Parts: sequence; structure tokens; C-alpha cells
Amino acid sequence: MVLLHIKKTEDEQFLCEIPVATKVTDATRELVDLQNLRTRIHRLKLEGEELAKYGPAKPLDQQGIDKYAEPGVQKGANYQQDPTGRRTGQGPDPAAAKTLLKTLVDAERLAHKDQVANKVLLTRGALEAAIDHIRGAVMIAFPQGLPEWDLVRQALEGTEELAGTSHANDELDPATATLWFAGKQLLPKNQLSHHLGRHEKTKAVIKLQQAGQGAPSREAVGYLPLCCCACCLLFHNAAVHLACCAQQSCPSDIEYDVMTKQGSGVQLHFDSLQLTRRCV
Repeated sequence: MVLLHIKKTEDEQFLCEIPVATKVTDATRELVDLQNLRTRIHRLKLEGEELAKYGPAKPLDQQGIDKYAEPGVQKGANYQQDPTGRRTGQGPDPAAAKTLLKTLVDAERLAHKDQVANKVLLTRGALEAAIDHIRGAVMIAFPQGLPEWDLVRQALEGTEELAGTSHANDELDPATATLWFAGKQLLPKNQLSHHLGRHEKTKAVIKLQQAGQGAPSREAVGYLPLCCCACCLLFHNAAVHLACCAQQSCPSDIEYDVMTKQGSGVQLHFDSLQLTRRCV
């Protein structure tokens, strides 16, 4: 399994594993599904917190601040006025609200970009299970159910209409999404191995975006360490290393598209870089 670090933006990234023999079209579909599940959880977190405080959403034609409503609003035991006027204010039992909020936090933590630094791999099963837990917490808090226009219910059922909203760019279409590696688009007809190499124990940073957005920005490339020039690491040959050091420079006019050193766990990836790093 190749380890992929998927990046849509700096705030939208995750880790996953996938067989290197997978076709790019199948990999794109799988990665888009993971990304869309992540953003769905983010939206559930935002709207779910409002639901736990202010109860179900009002119909669009009845939204407004309660204190200005005519006739007056009937206030239940857990009433709390929604300052935006979007929700009824009829919140759930405090214990159920606490459970719902905790479930939302747990789901958000699972889908958060910090999981990359924690080296936690995302899977479809884990994300879908987190959404199911939110669904269960909502049913406990509101056993009578939510109205069909409530955004939490729509997110749980996958019936959201995101066009024209602030989340319009959240969802990716697997039919038009593209994958990029080292500044080059992965061609749908190929297998991942055509672009990443055949080694299963490889890590690659893959950019995920919609078609028509052009090439994504490239990852920053660090300098080679002293006494470890590219040719020495590539060939892992003492004679090459000594000859290189004697010349006080790496062989000139050498270009590598993608270079990988396996075995020691060291991996270097360069995109058409001319290697002239001085070895001192």
C-alpha cells in the first residue's frame, strides 16, 4: 500500500493508503469520497452546534428574531433565543445536548487536518461511522425528528443543496476532479505506479482539485544535507560519494524527474531539478 498525503488546501489535507496498482480514475473516486465525507463532517459540526443550542430550524418564510415575532413565540423549558433567527430556540434536554456536542467534537477531531501530523490514516468506514454516531445523537436529542429543511438533517441524509452557499466549493465531483504529483497531473488511464513508481512502501504528496483550476502550487523543496548530495543518496555507492566529494560538486547537467532511494527509508522526490548542490 502506498501512503498518500492528500492536500486540497493547507487546511484540507489527510493521510490514506491505497494499492499502488490502483487505476488513477478509481483512486480519484476514492479520494474524492474521503474528502467529501470530511467536509460533510465539518458542516455537521457547524450546524450541529447551533442545533444543540437553539433547536430545529424554522421554515425559510418564518425565520426572524423571536422577540419581534407576532404573535409571540411559545417558550419551552429549554428555550434559548437564536440570535440569528434561523432556529426555533427550542433546544433539547441539556444532557442530550451535551452528548450531541461531544459526538460532534469527536467526529471533527477524526476528520481534522491535525491527523496528518498525528500520522492517523483516514478510512471511509471511520468517517461513515462518525456520521452514524452524529445521527444517533441527534435522534436521542430530538426523538420527534428534524424538519426536512433543517441543514443537519440534510447533511445526515446527503441531500444538501450547497450551490449559492458559503460551502459551494466544499464538494468535489469525482468525474471532474484531478490528482497532481510533482507538478504534473496523474493521467486517468494510468495506474498510480506509472507516476509514483512500483514500490508499495512509498509516500507521496498528492494535490486534489477540480478540473480547470490549472496546476496547483508546488510543495517547497528543501536543501540536500551536507555530505549527502543527490547522486550519493541515489546510488548509495561509496566510490561515487568519494569521487563527488573530490570534485567538490555533484556532476553537472544532471536532471532527474523523480528520484527515490529505497531500503533505508529515505525518499527524495525532485521535479525536473538540475542538481548542482556542493558536497563539502
